[in-house]
Parts: sequence; C-alpha cells; structure tokens
Amino acid sequence: MTIRTPETAFNQSDKELLALLARLLLENIGEPFPGANSPHDAVRLSDGEADRLAALLERLVDDPGFQRRAYFVEAMTDRNERNALHVRELYLSERKRRGRVRALSSIKWAEFKARLGLGPAEHPYAAVPPMDYEHFMAMENKLLTAAGIHPRVVDLVLANARAQEIRVERVVRGSSVIPHGFVRRHIVQPLLDASRYHDLAFRSASLSRGQITAAVTLIADFSVIFTTRDWDVAGTLSGMAAAATALSESD
Repeated sequence: MTIRTPETAFNQSDKELLALLARLLLENIGEPFPGANSPHDAVRLSDGEADRLAALLERLVDDPGFQRRAYFVEAMTDRNERNALHVRELYLSERKRRGRVRALSSIKWAEFKARLGLGPAEHPYAAVPPMDYEHFMAMENKLLTAAGIHPRVVDLVLANARAQEIRVERVVRGSSVIPHGFVRRHIVQPLLDASRYHDLAFRSASLSRGQITAAVTLIADFSVIFTTRDWDVAGTLSGMAAAATALSESD
C-alpha cells in the first residue's frame, strides 16, 4: 500500500528541538559532530545547548497543542467509558482545527478506532482492518525521513519502535494503561530537568538514549496526529511506543 508523504505541522521551535535532540543522539551513538567531546554513555551539553534545550522543552510542555496530543494518546489507552465522549470530541475538534470537516463524524471516529485496533468497527460503514505493525513501521520511516532527520537517528528511532512492539500491542489491547500526565512526567520532564540543572562544573547531563529517542518520536509524530485517518493511527501508536520506552526505562 502506498504511503503518502505526511502533512506535518512543524513550527520553527519543533525543527530546532528535533535538530538538537538528533545531534545529542548522534553523539550518544558515537558519531559526534565536529568539536563534540562526549563519552559513549553520556550526552555532554555546552552552556548554550543546555540553555536552549531547556527553553525549547519548556515551550513544548506549555504548548496547548502538545498537551492535547499527549492527553489524547494517554486517554486512548483508557477504556473508561466516562471519558469516551470527551476523547471522541477532542479527536473531531482537533481534526477540524487542522481543516478537516466534521461531516460523517461517527464514521470517521469509528474508522479511526477500528484502524487503531480497538476492536470491530462500531459503525456498519466503518469496517476497516486494523493497521498491522509492519505498516506502522513503514509509516514511521516515511515520517522521520520526510522530517529530514539524520539517517542514523531514523534507524535508532525505528529500532526502538520495533523493540516496543509487544508493549504497544498490550496497550492497544487494553491490558496496559498509560496514566494521565505520563508523557509529560516521564518523557519530557526528565529531559527538561537534565538540561536545566546540568552539572555546573562539566556542563553535562547524563541523558539516556531511550529518553532522547522517545522525545524525538513524540515531536515528530505529534505533528501528524489529527491530519488523516492513517496518520492519526500512526501518530497515536508512536506516542504509545514512546511511552512504552519510558515504561521500560523504569523497569
């Protein structure tokens, strides 16, 4: 199946943040940029890099769009019916915000859930197969490449998504839940704290590869949620994979 190039919505801050995180990952895997001096097991930040990273991450967590997307991914793992109408409305209103019409909204919502793998379509005209993990991986590759991310970083993000396949499937099945606020507390906040409170003597922070990879995943994939059905699904699955990375780091 042909995968169309995604309609990303990166602003300049997103692009700068992605570039900086990609640079840190390249240093972490032993491909330093000119002038970098980082051990293989730590990411070293200059004064300017650490301060700029902190500023960009603070802007990210305060962004209402990021907050809505994080909440949506988390809420899609919760089978609590009390939240169902609110999550549905969020999905439809965010699509409208991105220029999608609300016509046939019941079908669009049912198609999204069925394609995500949450069970048979609830609407007779929304019978679509769930997206298999291989197709999701191909879409992830397409998005990261379109975003201009370094090929080695693309490989690392894809390898991480592959490693989280079983955890993501558990989340989709409903046997594992991503708690409300998890994305901010366990993915973005550790990076923000590390960049804000880095060692004043060595101007460095020990940031795990998994933490940075999860952040790259979120920033890239949150740019395509609420655009088209399949990119909505891919972005949601990717957010789940990023959360699964944080979960595995805490095991």
